[in-house]
Amino acid sequence: MRVIFFIFLICFSMAGCRSVQPSVENTRTVKDSTWTEVKYHKKDTTITIPGDVSYISLPISEITENPVKKSSGRSTATVSRSGDNIQVQCECAEFKQTISYLETEITHLREIIDLQKQISTVPVQFVPWYIKTLAWIGGAALVGVVFLIAKKLFLK
Repeated sequence: MRVIFFIFLICFSMAGCRSVQPSVENTRTVKDSTWTEVKYHKKDTTITIPGDVSYISLPISEITENPVKKSSGRSTATVSRSGDNIQVQCECAEFKQTISYLETEITHLREIIDLQKQISTVPVQFVPWYIKTLAWIGGAALVGVVFLIAKKLFLK
């Protein structure tokens, strides 16, 4: 029984001598950014403006069988006389124009950046000289005590 206790004591005293594990630290950073983006789209469109009305006055003495043309704005009137009848022909031209305009599109954008870093800290092995000296003295004393206990147990 003493021998088993002695072996258990030696194994238990050696279990305390282990190396230090490096510590690992996780760092999490979240960045949130918001911005506005403006886009312009060019579009072409044709606008048609309807015909226009014209008022033309002619004295009766100027109306002959030869047509008389008078213009006002975009309209043209042709007046002629055929016997006792007066013939009037009016032409109002349509006005078409192509215009370009810019359509504005405003977009609000948001971005979230999640960064995770793993930082491992390795301890620096710095032991002052006096602690090393005391450790050697303690180790020698432990070996001496183990030797004395073994001598008493086995040399009876």
